[in-house]
Amino acid sequence: MSPLGKRWEHLYASIPEAYRDQLHEFASEMTRLVKQLRAENEALAASKAELQSHVERSGSIVRLDVGGKKFATSRANIERLEGSYLASMLSWPPNELGEYFIDVDPTHFGRIMTFVRTDALPMDGLSERDLLELMALVDYLQLPGFAVGNSKLLHWDPKYCSNQLQLSDDGMSVTKKSFSAEFCPVLTVMPLVRFTVHVSSKDTVEIGFTTRELFQNAPRHGAQPGWLLRCGFPRASYLQAFVPQKNVAMRLPLSFKMPVVPSTIAVTCIYDADAHQIRFELNGVLLTETLEIQPSSAALYPVVRLYDPKSVVQLVDIP
Repeated sequence: MSPLGKRWEHLYASIPEAYRDQLHEFASEMTRLVKQLRAENEALAASKAELQSHVERSGSIVRLDVGGKKFATSRANIERLEGSYLASMLSWPPNELGEYFIDVDPTHFGRIMTFVRTDALPMDGLSERDLLELMALVDYLQLPGFAVGNSKLLHWDPKYCSNQLQLSDDGMSVTKKSFSAEFCPVLTVMPLVRFTVHVSSKDTVEIGFTTRELFQNAPRHGAQPGWLLRCGFPRASYLQAFVPQKNVAMRLPLSFKMPVVPSTIAVTCIYDADAHQIRFELNGVLLTETLEIQPSSAALYPVVRLYDPKSVVQLVDIP
């Protein structure tokens, strides 16, 4: 008998007989728990060894099967997205093909991979429906910096904004700070095919679409490049399209009658890609006049240009 066994036998004999059964049950339970803990530790060690073996086999490349479509990127790209679903996924063993399966629609996952590699989430060319689908995917993957529930997706972009304008209301409102004899522009942070703003009928404002390239190369004075509705309240209003590269300029008078009494007007701009047209609604009334636009790979961004001092344009969020 071992020394420990002898000590236990001596201790057991010294305990009153009435308590021996309880002590025996306690000792048996402790023995069972120790064996269970030892087995769990051995299983954990085996799991760690398997995971380490996988890491060594897979090296620096992570392979993904997203709804049947294959993607791959470096392990370092995913590991830096701490707290995301993708980073957490690396703690699991891959399937028998050495891939991680993500059961989502792969349509927009290429944009996710661009974000994984560059920290930039491209949104060019997305319709409103596409944009909502992309943001739902971003939210599902818990990507840092793009929490849908915590921040507005649509707002005016301070990077593409005249220094004579001031943004407020979480970037949804833009105000011209003081007088200058020029239209002062601002773009939204993302391209859209439809958007709505609220403006005062007493202010002169241009509203429509342009590209980032045209915005950056726009002259401070004269015709501004883009496809625009000039609301010249209470003066004459008209549509205007001007694309410098094509040397095209067009103005169309409006059949819509502007209100005489100052009030807030809802202006909706619509890009109809199938018809190659830009359309406008004023207070829900679709204008019969349209602007033609040639197909292009460049994304169209909502733009407003404010002329009058203290004029304000309020952007309406995506419903």
